[in-house]
Amino acid sequence: MVKYFGNFKTTKRNISVLMIDHINIDLKNHEHKVEEALNLLENQSYVQRNGEIYEFLTDDEKDVEEEIKNTTIDDQAITQTLKEILFDEIIRDNKLKYLENKQDYEFSSKIDGTTLGREKELEIEIITESYHSYDNVSFLQSQTMGSAGIKIVLPSNAIFMKDLKMYLKTDKYNKQNQSTSNRPEVKRILQEKGMQNAERRRNLIILANTALASSTVYLNGAKLELGQVSDGRTLVFNAFQNLIKTVYANLRMLGSIQFSEDTFKQVIAGKMDDLFGADDETITEAEAEILMIINRRKNQSDRTSLNDLKTFFSKRPYGWYQNAIWTIVAKLYKRGKIEIKRDSNVLEDIDVIQALLNSNGFSNTLLEPQAVIDPRLVKQLKTVYAEAFNENCSFNDAKDVANAFKGKLKELHAEISQLLARQSDLPFLSSLLGFKETISNANVFPYMNS
Repeated sequence: MVKYFGNFKTTKRNISVLMIDHINIDLKNHEHKVEEALNLLENQSYVQRNGEIYEFLTDDEKDVEEEIKNTTIDDQAITQTLKEILFDEIIRDNKLKYLENKQDYEFSSKIDGTTLGREKELEIEIITESYHSYDNVSFLQSQTMGSAGIKIVLPSNAIFMKDLKMYLKTDKYNKQNQSTSNRPEVKRILQEKGMQNAERRRNLIILANTALASSTVYLNGAKLELGQVSDGRTLVFNAFQNLIKTVYANLRMLGSIQFSEDTFKQVIAGKMDDLFGADDETITEAEAEILMIINRRKNQSDRTSLNDLKTFFSKRPYGWYQNAIWTIVAKLYKRGKIEIKRDSNVLEDIDVIQALLNSNGFSNTLLEPQAVIDPRLVKQLKTVYAEAFNENCSFNDAKDVANAFKGKLKELHAEISQLLARQSDLPFLSSLLGFKETISNANVFPYMNS
């Protein structure tokens, strides 16, 4: 009767009100009977439901509806559509930001045990009522124990799953039955089915968002208490913060500093005495971790490249990002704890910065523990420096003292070269040739041999 009255929405509530026939009716019992009748009519394809709206079907529409219900769909199609709705439409990203360091972390997307796309270290799995252990809370919790993932269990919603399957069946049926030879009435029905299905998908997204917002989340063997949220993405985002903090326990070693390329550039450009204290007690926990790995690999006769460090410290339990790792490497370099080499050549400040900026060279840029220099030798070199150049050396670090000494040798070498250029006029200057060669040989030694 009301099929063609556009202003009347045939919801279960409105139909119940329309069918009240006396003032003393038991409303709760009446609505229950209407709901049972509507479900029966829907199952027998006399009416169709799209969201909350029920619509009477003509004979032709009833035939099409029956054929749609008999259309087969596979589990893969259901999983793929759930992925599109939950991950693509609601969560919308394959990486989320960790608020404490403002860095993005990628994650694997899973639904009911099926991985969708490439696997990452972190994992977000959404569990629906179709999952084989949906009601086994102990099993779901145990699956997260010690893992790098969270399980988000959607509340049971038979209407959602029923509508999801109906959406897929309608979509498949429409695609299979589009033909120019169809009767006009069939063409009209298929067109209407397509429009109704688009609306059904929009309703599915709304239902899924509401369900996701009220989901139960398990992390590391326990249920997360996240409080009330208004939408699904917020719940996932909040749960992800807990996941990062749990999986990357050593992320705290970096402190609250946000590292960038400028951070490690400033470290390398600075003077050691301005950046740090004079002894090893000022070394940070993060620096100690990286130095320990470099030393361990050295003892195992393994070389350590920038790429090796990045790979190791980006994973659990660290989760460190590139600019943070490079800044810590820069601090160790400035402390004189490590050497950075490429093609057997020890790199100095400018070259170190370029090595940290050039991703193509990460695999060939090596880090080694710096050789320990006897403090007495450093003191002796400073004494020779003062006697040879008539000035005191302002540095204390072995490498800095050696490089300062070599710098002075270069200046002296240049002065002698200028003098030797005049030996045709002043033959006695030829006696400086041997001294020039001695200085040249001394200047090519690595600093530890200076």
